[in-house]
Amino acid sequence: MIQWKPGRRPCKAPGCRERYWQENPHIKWCSEACCDAIGKAALAKVRANREKAQRAKVKQDRAETRERKKKLETLGQLKNRIQGYCNAYIRERDWGKPCFTCDRPHDGTHKRDAGHFKPVGAGGASPARYWPCNLKMTCTQCNTKRGGGNHPNYRPRLVAEYGEDLVQAIERLHNSTVKWHRESLEQLGAWFRSEATRLRKIRETSP
Repeated sequence: MIQWKPGRRPCKAPGCRERYWQENPHIKWCSEACCDAIGKAALAKVRANREKAQRAKVKQDRAETRERKKKLETLGQLKNRIQGYCNAYIRERDWGKPCFTCDRPHDGTHKRDAGHFKPVGAGGASPARYWPCNLKMTCTQCNTKRGGGNHPNYRPRLVAEYGEDLVQAIERLHNSTVKWHRESLEQLGAWFRSEATRLRKIRETSP
């Protein structure tokens, strides 16, 4: 065992490296002021660790709450939640573009919708519900008051962008049905969320 010996050592107070004669291994400061500074630093560290632990607990509690809600979530509620992720992705994908059907500019004063060309279908069973080609950024007026995909400009403009074959494929897909499964919906939602986040970061960091 190494025996401690008195000697000149640097003060341990924050910002002070004054060398002093240390006769006691437990006294690590050169003055009363430095003793107070060490005490305050130790108290601040304790508080920071306590706050960190509290934040971690809040985060854990929120995660557990989300998991409980997922277990109680009906399939219809899950489909609506995934639709929200899909809509967020469409808004980021089409950010800054005018309304797809009426050309109203995106000036930040009007709410924007992720408007379907073909709607979600009875019971949300349309396979085209989450297909990005089936959704465009539209103003709320076009999407709600003018019937979304029933807007006279929607189909012609979709054909101009994607071609007649793909638009017909959307229409055929909409007229069919699919039985959604929770696992596939969660995977789809994770993709929409990650893509929306990626596009938002690019937008926020662009000059």
